[in-house]
Amino acid sequence: MYSLNFYDFLLIVNPRFIGFSQSSIAEGLVLMEYKPKISEKWSIYSRVQGLYSETLQDGMHARSYLMLRMGLTYKTITFGAGANFDRYGPFKESKENYGVFAATTLFN
Repeated sequence: MYSLNFYDFLLIVNPRFIGFSQSSIAEGLVLMEYKPKISEKWSIYSRVQGLYSETLQDGMHARSYLMLRMGLTYKTITFGAGANFDRYGPFKESKENYGVFAATTLFN
């Protein structure tokens, strides 16, 4: 796993191997957040998170997704718009979701 946290930028890259059954899975996750300050209490919030996984036995697609967030943070509350793009199974059946999100920071 690789992570870089530099002021208002966060990057996490996490390759993973799950090998407890015949259908062992290899996957890679990438997460990036950019949170530049606008003022003392406000900042912009943006996040891109993606995952790709496949079964090792036959190299077939298991799951992949892309999650996008864009919004604002006021003190410890973050809110904005989001979109999720999911693909499941070897035929990459898709589900897409769009909406709003809200989050809070519990520990700082």
